[in-house]
Amino acid sequence: MKKQSVHKQAPGVLPGIALAALVAMSACEFGGPFPEDVAASKAINDAVWETRTRITFNGAPYEFAVSDTRDFAQIAPAAPNFAYTAADLEQAVAAETGCSAVFQGGFLDRLEGYTPDTNLRSTQEGLTSFNRWRIDLSC
Repeated sequence: MKKQSVHKQAPGVLPGIALAALVAMSACEFGGPFPEDVAASKAINDAVWETRTRITFNGAPYEFAVSDTRDFAQIAPAAPNFAYTAADLEQAVAAETGCSAVFQGGFLDRLEGYTPDTNLRSTQEGLTSFNRWRIDLSC
């Protein structure tokens, strides 16, 4: 008499594994931006940040800089112990520049539960290399 396996495969396990393998393989195919492009972008961002000034918005202090081309701004809280959101940053930058401002969350946009009203302070404090947030401008 042939023994039957008591282990049953959960439905969708193999397709899920196959999908994960395809995603992993496709990630290997994409090398990302060229190192010189990353270095150039970092240099531009750092140069813009060197021009920062201190502003106050809704009673909270921020450091703020805008690019010469006025296509983006950078902003960061200038003091600890106050909550802030992407909406706060957009409003502060719009008030300073007179432009339409759109927060660029990058990885935050991929997080479940993230909204423009999410407190960014805890996110910022969890990042070891946090310097500033980018806000795209349309003037």
